[in-house]
Amino acid sequence: MKPVPVRIISPLKACRGSHLNVMGAGLTRLMASPPPPELPLLESPPPSPSTTTTDHHINHPCLDLCFNVYHRDNPAKAEANHRYLKQLLPVAWSHNPLTTLKLICNLLDRRSGSITDAEAFYKAAFWLHHNHPKTLASNLLPIAAWFGYGGGMRDLVRILHRILAGQDEVDDEMMFAMADKVAVERYETDPDYRLLHELVSDIFAHCLNRDFQLLKKGMQMDDSINVDDHDNDKSSSNKCFEITNAADWLDHRATFLLESVARKVFQHRHPQRDVKEEEEEEQAGYAYRLRERLMKEVVEPLRKMTASDYDIALNKPPDCNRWGYDCKFDEDDCVSRIYLEELKAAASKIENPAALLPHQIICYVNDEDLGQVAELQWNAMLGDMIKGTGTCKVKKKKKKKNLNNSLAVCDVCPSRMSGFPIDVSVGLGLLVSELSEEQAWKGKVINFSRNPRLHCIPQGDSLKAKCDFLRRMDCPDLKGEVDIQKVFDLILQVAVHGNLKPEQMINKVFVITTYLHYDEAWAHPWQSDYEAIQSKFKEKGYGDVVPQIEFLDVIDSSYFENHKLVKWFLDTDGEIMERDPEQIMEAEISPLAYQSLVVVD
Repeated sequence: MKPVPVRIISPLKACRGSHLNVMGAGLTRLMASPPPPELPLLESPPPSPSTTTTDHHINHPCLDLCFNVYHRDNPAKAEANHRYLKQLLPVAWSHNPLTTLKLICNLLDRRSGSITDAEAFYKAAFWLHHNHPKTLASNLLPIAAWFGYGGGMRDLVRILHRILAGQDEVDDEMMFAMADKVAVERYETDPDYRLLHELVSDIFAHCLNRDFQLLKKGMQMDDSINVDDHDNDKSSSNKCFEITNAADWLDHRATFLLESVARKVFQHRHPQRDVKEEEEEEQAGYAYRLRERLMKEVVEPLRKMTASDYDIALNKPPDCNRWGYDCKFDEDDCVSRIYLEELKAAASKIENPAALLPHQIICYVNDEDLGQVAELQWNAMLGDMIKGTGTCKVKKKKKKKNLNNSLAVCDVCPSRMSGFPIDVSVGLGLLVSELSEEQAWKGKVINFSRNPRLHCIPQGDSLKAKCDFLRRMDCPDLKGEVDIQKVFDLILQVAVHGNLKPEQMINKVFVITTYLHYDEAWAHPWQSDYEAIQSKFKEKGYGDVVPQIEFLDVIDSSYFENHKLVKWFLDTDGEIMERDPEQIMEAEISPLAYQSLVVVD
C-alpha cells in the first residue's frame, strides 16, 4: 500500500469558523487604539553593537526597535540588547502602539527569511502581558499561525511558561519546573493570566480535537475498504490528512496546560459525561490519568502521522515513515491563500487592492479553486495603481515616471529562476508591461538572452494565459548572460519605426534575474556596451533620453531577500537606490500577516 500523505496546516486554517478566529481579527480589519500621551524619549541608549544606527534613530523609537534590536551570538551583547529592549518598548508603544506591536512580532517572523530573535520576542511578549494583556491575548492566533510559522504552537507554550517562570532566560527543564509550581495559584488569582491560559488551551484543544477526528474518520474509511479491492492503493493515494502540528508541540512537562487541554478535548468528544466520570473527577490522581489518556489516545497517534524517522530497514518506501505516513509542511498554507479563500467565500467587492503583491497573486493562477479570484485581485491591483490611488506613501503626490514608463527584461530560465525568483520575474514583468502608458511599450516584455526579442503579451487573454506566455519565453541556460546592446537596439528600433518623440522614450529598463554581480550578466564589458548604446541613440535623435538600466537581483539580500522589499520597490516607483530607514521599516511590516494584528488595550 502506498504511503498516506499528510500535510501540516496552520492553526489559523484549522480554527477558521470557530470562536477562536474572532480573537485573531479578520484579514481585512485593522483595529488600533488611540496612541497614549508621548513619553520622554531615552536620553542616552545603553551600549549597542550598532551605535551608528542607534544615533540615527534616537528620535524615532520605532525605528530604533526595528534596526537596533536583533539577534546577537555574543552572550554579553545579547544581554545588553535585551536590557535595551525593556527600556525601549514603553517609549515605542507611546510613539505608535500598532507599529510597536508589529515590530515585536517581526522579531519572531520565521516566514521572512531574515534572522529572527525568538528570545527578544519572548521578553517583549512578557512585557506585553504585564502592560497590555488583552492585546497579547487577542493576537495569539496570528503569532501561532504566521509569525511562528512551523513552530508557532511551541511559541504559545513558551510565552505562557515564560510569564510564569519570569522573563529571564532559563533552560526548558527549569522553566517548566518553575512554572508548574505557581501555575494553579496564578490561574486562580490573576485574571489576565487566566485569560491567556484559557486561550492557549482553547487553541490546542480545538486543533487536537479536529486533527484526531480526521484521523478517526480516515481509519474508519480504511476499515470499510475491502482488502481484495483492486482500487485499494488508489483509495489510499487519494486520501490526504490535513492536520496541525499541535500534538508535536504540546509538551508533556507543561502539566497544568496539558490537563486543561485534556479536559476540553474529552468534553468535546463526550458532551454528556456520565455519573461515573463525575465521581472519578473527585478522586486523587484524576488529573494525572486525564493527562495520560490525552497523550496515549490523541497526542501519540497524531505524532506518528508527523514523525520524520524514515527507516529503509523496515521495508517501507523511502518517503514513508515507519507508520506509513508521508508528512510534508504545507508551504502553500500561507497568508495569501487564506486571504484569497476568504475573498472567494465573501464574494464581495475587493476592498484592499494592495493586499497582495504581483508574485503572490500569480502563484494561484493555476489553482482550480482560487485562479479566478486571483485574477480579480490582479485587476483590482492594476486599476488601483493606474489611478494612482494605491497605498504608495513615498511618492503618492508625485506622478509616477518609472513604473508607468518602463520596460522589463525577464529571466524565466527554470534552472536559475525556480520557485520564488521566477514568480517575481513574471509578476513584475507583467505588471510593468501593463502599467506602461505609451502604446508603443504597453504589453511588451523582453526575454533575458544573448539573442533577446521584444515580445507582445496577448492582450485580452486571462491572467493565467499571460503568465504562461511569459514563462515560455526562451531564456537559454548558458552563462546567464544578456546582450544589453541588442536589448537597446530593440528599444531604439521601436522608437524609430513608431516616430516616437524623445519624451515618449521609456525612462528605465528593469532586468530581473538572480545574479548577485550584475556585470557578470552582461555579454560584453558593460562600459563599452553603454558607450555604444549612447552613440546609437544620439545618432537617431534620442541622445538625451537614453533609458537607465537597473538590475533587480531577486535573490540579493540587499533588496529582494523576500517579498517585503518587492513591495518597497513598487511603493517607491522603482527607485531602487533611494530608500530611507522609515521606508525600509514600513516595507518590513507591510505584509498581510501584519495587518491582522490588533491593539486592544
